[in-house]
Amino acid sequence: MKKQLFYAAMTFALALIAAPSAIAQTQFNSCAENEGADIAVNLPTSFTTSNANLPDPFMMLSGSRMTAKDQWKQRRQELLKLLEKTVYGAKPGKPASVTGTVSKTSISVKVGSASFSVAVTMPSSGSAPYPLVIRYDDSGAPTTDFTGNGIAVANYTTSSVGGGTRASKSGAFYTANPNNKTTGHLAAWAWGVSRIIDVIEADPDKLFDPTKIGVTGCSRDGKGAFAAGVLDQRVALTMPMESGTGGMASMRVAYNNRDQSGGSNGSQSPSSAYGEQPWLGDDFSAFQNSPDKLPIDMHEAIALVAPRGFLAIYKTAGSAGQWLNVPGSHVSAVSGAEVYKALGYGGNFGWMNTGTQSHCAWPSGYSTTVKDFCDKYLHRKKAPAAAPLFDENNRPAAAASMVNWTTPTLSGTLAVGCGPAPVVTGCALTTTVSPSSGGSVTASPAPNANGRYDTAAVVTLTAVAAAGWAFESWDGDASGAANPVAVTMNAGKSVTAKFKLVGDGTENLVKNGAFNGTTNWTLNQGTNYGGSAATVSASGGKATINITTAGTEKYQPQLVQTGIALEQGMKYRLTFKASAAAARTMEVLIQLAGSPYTSYAKGDFDLTAGEQTYKLEFEMTAASDPGAQLAFNVGGNSTQNVTISDVKLIYIAELGGNTGIAAKTPAASGAKPVLSVRTVSGSAISVNFKAVRGGEAELRLYGLKGGLIAAARLQTVTGGSYSHTFNVGKLPNGLYVAGLYSDGRLVEQARVAARR
Repeated sequence: MKKQLFYAAMTFALALIAAPSAIAQTQFNSCAENEGADIAVNLPTSFTTSNANLPDPFMMLSGSRMTAKDQWKQRRQELLKLLEKTVYGAKPGKPASVTGTVSKTSISVKVGSASFSVAVTMPSSGSAPYPLVIRYDDSGAPTTDFTGNGIAVANYTTSSVGGGTRASKSGAFYTANPNNKTTGHLAAWAWGVSRIIDVIEADPDKLFDPTKIGVTGCSRDGKGAFAAGVLDQRVALTMPMESGTGGMASMRVAYNNRDQSGGSNGSQSPSSAYGEQPWLGDDFSAFQNSPDKLPIDMHEAIALVAPRGFLAIYKTAGSAGQWLNVPGSHVSAVSGAEVYKALGYGGNFGWMNTGTQSHCAWPSGYSTTVKDFCDKYLHRKKAPAAAPLFDENNRPAAAASMVNWTTPTLSGTLAVGCGPAPVVTGCALTTTVSPSSGGSVTASPAPNANGRYDTAAVVTLTAVAAAGWAFESWDGDASGAANPVAVTMNAGKSVTAKFKLVGDGTENLVKNGAFNGTTNWTLNQGTNYGGSAATVSASGGKATINITTAGTEKYQPQLVQTGIALEQGMKYRLTFKASAAAARTMEVLIQLAGSPYTSYAKGDFDLTAGEQTYKLEFEMTAASDPGAQLAFNVGGNSTQNVTISDVKLIYIAELGGNTGIAAKTPAASGAKPVLSVRTVSGSAISVNFKAVRGGEAELRLYGLKGGLIAAARLQTVTGGSYSHTFNVGKLPNGLYVAGLYSDGRLVEQARVAARR
């Protein structure tokens, strides 16, 4: 068939097509996160073949095209693995243990040491189990469109699950999956949605229906909502809004329609989307400037949602419509909908587009369509339509010439939905701790094989405080400060143990800081540390690091202690005594105890032959870390032996409190910092400044659109000159802003142009 004839068939003039005998209350979503997880897929080892057209979604990796609907399960796995490999990064499946709580105000999730929660708004009507829509960062279709229709809403704060820069990703996903640092934020956020569904499934009170979950969000959150629907087959209704490049828009169209000069007078290019934030996986770097080599495009990501409910929400107002790559989203939509049609469920797909309203503003006319889709796929009280919904208002022209395949007629039927959930008897007991790093809870006796207790069983709960914390009280289905406490299982119970930091300065978070031997301390030296050679010995409460060979880096060698619990929103003070065989500098870091070794506090200290007391105070603004690392770095080409003693790390205040750290004085009148910025290469930006007073200074690098790219903290002395180089990977051409901050306030900023 000629391309023109094929596209004519894709214009969706709403001609009637063969549709399944759909009836009200049909469930199209699965009860499994990934139905075909056990299917073996052998991906190509490299992707070097160029293809300017949209790849054929029906062409199997074997080289043959689909002929039957039951082949979709295999083809879906192939597309899923290609998408994770080249675009999103890997999304791990359900962990061995996922716990949490469900209430009318919040849903909490805990996976190992990682945890996060979402706030819940209940509907004004209906009864349990309620459908639930997860709104990314309070965006997308408005809350009232759901709560006024008997649907609860969860506001999903994505940064708690996936945040930070590409070089230093953070959040619950990366804490729970330390081997998946190359996975982008979109897949990380989708993992969080999957874990929310896990907790809802396990809720003994069945407040929400795990088979009636929807997702929505706008702009970057539209990209996230789209990825959640793509990567979890339990999501019943996917409603991305204005997701643009990195969302449902075609990467090939985005590249073709980009501003050739590197500006914003065109679609956001794939390289711009890759560089703006780490939404996409690190492996997408190979395709950001050559998307024609991608073995997949986003119309096939749309196909991964089939046959579940899908409603794409777009607007083309002004330059936002151009930047958001509406034509690329349109060609993805019409091409992805062909898979829906071939599987026999074309009416489950919808696209809305209008030329009115600004970016992410909500056109009131859209609410009627949203309600219609919710009634079909969340309430399941209406039958799907016979054909895809395409709102023709201000519809942009699609790139018809990029489609050189035809839609096959597939034989057989496609199985949808899932069977009834297994019946589990007994009462569930959920225990949590607040905050997560405060300690743990033990239960005796243990639950049965199904994780439940017999009715009327009595369970003894004991709160165990972590170092630097003290048990405070029980909350939920237990109360008071008695420890242990007995809970009678006459129904499902949820109990929280609340802990508080020991804030009187007597509790040392560092173990064996008096060096009664070297227990709890590790000396890192040798091949993995620049070939450095050193030994450590302890005597008389002092540890001496004897250095034979030092590497060029400051951490070659280093004396470290791990397992230090730090809580977000707290202030800490580190003190220690030190001396050296002769004058030298020693770097001290408090950091993440693993790649990428994110620094929470850093100081360079000048040591002399005479013992001195040193101090480093810092605020824990990063996410809580129950296993941080304290490192004394004694390398940097210096072989002067170092002696350390009396190491203490204590909590001194909550951020915003008035205890512990004295009020800081402003810079001297008339003093002006000197801040200069230059591009070292296409992957590095150097910042130089002069400190007007001592203490901790922070440098931040922003894109002109306001997104934080990187940050660094430096310990300074008054009048000192400092330099820091941000190695941030290949930056797109354009302007960037570097800012110098002191006490959290902007001191000075300067622009720099990146050119390759």
